[in-house]
Amino acid sequence: MQQKRFISQPPNPSPVVEGENLTLQWRYDLEETSVFLGRILNVTDGEVGAPSVVVKQQNGMATVQSGYENLYTAAMSDSEATLTILAVPRSYDGDKYKLTITTVDFASVPSDVLEINVLCKYKESWFKQLNSLSMKCFLCVLH
Repeated sequence: MQQKRFISQPPNPSPVVEGENLTLQWRYDLEETSVFLGRILNVTDGEVGAPSVVVKQQNGMATVQSGYENLYTAAMSDSEATLTILAVPRSYDGDKYKLTITTVDFASVPSDVLEINVLCKYKESWFKQLNSLSMKCFLCVLH
């Protein structure tokens, strides 16, 4: 008998350039059962009492919780869950998220905790320019 498990999880840490959207996707095998309750939690301050940013109840759609509607979009099914963090601000650097699934047979399937790594958009731009300049210099040396 196969155990309920995650097939894939977002990378940890999950990098994103400041101001861009970040999509996190989890895929799981629930052994032909379904989601009774699914929650994506912000566990930055710990797992006890962590706020749910997304909740899905049996036969319902994933719902971004009140107060978070402008920050996230989400979808959840019996085989995968997706959370998109919109226009990620620098202040989210170090934030931690976790998906927990409870199946209709009351099995608990928690994901690993993942951390967001927000890259400064100016540093990212600077590195791209530096790499481009390095490549041009390298090509000049070859001539």
